[in-house]
Amino acid sequence: MRAFRGIIATIVVGVLCACIVARGAPNTAVVSSSCNSRTYTAYSPYDFNLRQVLSYITYKTADSGYSAFTESDVNGDPCYGHGACYGGLTHPDCTSCLKTAASNLWDGCPMRVGGQIQLQDCRIRYENYPFSE
Repeated sequence: MRAFRGIIATIVVGVLCACIVARGAPNTAVVSSSCNSRTYTAYSPYDFNLRQVLSYITYKTADSGYSAFTESDVNGDPCYGHGACYGGLTHPDCTSCLKTAASNLWDGCPMRVGGQIQLQDCRIRYENYPFSE
């Protein structure tokens, strides 16, 4: 009987853990966003650097402990960025959330040298100067 209770307890704990990890798609509801008023020129070095930063944040944040800082400085016009995900997300869900955040930034802060967006399960910030959060 004691062995049976142990097996049942193990199954219950396993199911509860699986429910916590497999919580479904990330919540990409926008909590807040803001844009720098300064702009950059299309196809400029800053445009290239921003694309590099957002790509790195989108695809590497989950692999970096769910928080990643990066910078790109090609041709002397640097861009700095930070991405973060809620730690309960799976790696694919973190990446998916950050893709949505990056897309929202492109649409919401066109040609701006800085912007940030907080979704329910992730966030991205980029600027033309170093920052910490």
